[in-house]
Amino acid sequence: MMLELLVLAHLPDRPDLDKWASELHNKRGEVCCDFSESHGVADADWETKVVDGTSHYRVKYKGEWLVVDDESVIEAPNLYSAPLVWFDTVNGRLHVKCFLKGVEG
Repeated sequence: MMLELLVLAHLPDRPDLDKWASELHNKRGEVCCDFSESHGVADADWETKVVDGTSHYRVKYKGEWLVVDDESVIEAPNLYSAPLVWFDTVNGRLHVKCFLKGVEG
């Protein structure tokens, strides 16, 4: 089961992480915490899968697997623990703007 959270300015269930969340950015340097048109998804289905000969993360959203571009990955410790995903729309298609994998273990 996937839990979807609409995130407007912070992580609603963890306001103590607002500063941390507002500083997250992907490898392109884009800030992930501009939640005006995107969703944060906690407990998302995610996996690592070989796509076109290269290993990538994938995120399942509304029954569809979306490949996470390597540049969309966040290279920061996950203080929230659950995976976080921010979406954006480009040319009418939903894509992953930022992805922070969940804490494994």
